[in-house]
Amino acid sequence: MQSAGRSIWQLFDQFNATIKTANAQKSSYRLFRKDGKMAEAENMAAQLDNTWSELDNLQRQIVSQTHNGMSAANAWCDAVASMTAVGCSTNKAQASCAKSQSQWSKQSSAPIMTKTQYATTWRKPEDYKFDPPPAPCPAVEQASPEPRPGGEVREIRGRAFVVRGMRSYPVKVGMKLEPADIIAVEDGSMVQIYLHESGVLKITEKTKFEIPKLQAPETESGSFAKIGDALKKGLQGPSLEVKCSGGGGARG
Repeated sequence: MQSAGRSIWQLFDQFNATIKTANAQKSSYRLFRKDGKMAEAENMAAQLDNTWSELDNLQRQIVSQTHNGMSAANAWCDAVASMTAVGCSTNKAQASCAKSQSQWSKQSSAPIMTKTQYATTWRKPEDYKFDPPPAPCPAVEQASPEPRPGGEVREIRGRAFVVRGMRSYPVKVGMKLEPADIIAVEDGSMVQIYLHESGVLKITEKTKFEIPKLQAPETESGSFAKIGDALKKGLQGPSLEVKCSGGGGARG
């Protein structure tokens, strides 16, 4: 009995040490998964499988040893009872037998005797999947719209001409306007144009206006000031009304 007792306590020591190993492996496994290191996680999961199987084997041995010990203690107590019945002096034997039965009975009610977790896998369904996490989408910067020079004629009343280089053309609704074109509005006439960079402009009689050239990119706070300067430089005559597409407005 003493030999069996020493054996089971050795099993207990090994069982407790193996539980510490399993907990450390499980912690490492979770950390590998969290960091996206799936190859390391898969390897650690395999090691934990082996440790889990070892725990199951140790538990089975402890349960078996406990049942055997309890059976041996009961058999011994039965033998002592038989000797007592025929008049033998068995006081010491009875005390030793009762102590042995008490020890094995206590061990039989220990939680390890009824645990079933090591008989099944520790893994959840997701612990069988080791696909690498999807790569993050690259950051895509939204391209600023390309600046568009020039514009087009929206409305005309009376007579006006576009001077382009050495030639001039009558202004017509829908006519495309290019940078450096000069619009000359005659007496009693009006032309309304749309410039891609600044918005709608109304050019009144006896006025010449040069379509601005492409401006360098500016911040929003400085863009309207730049547009206004460009429009004033292109203006020759009494009046120019501006209605900017961004919501601002000016009158020259």
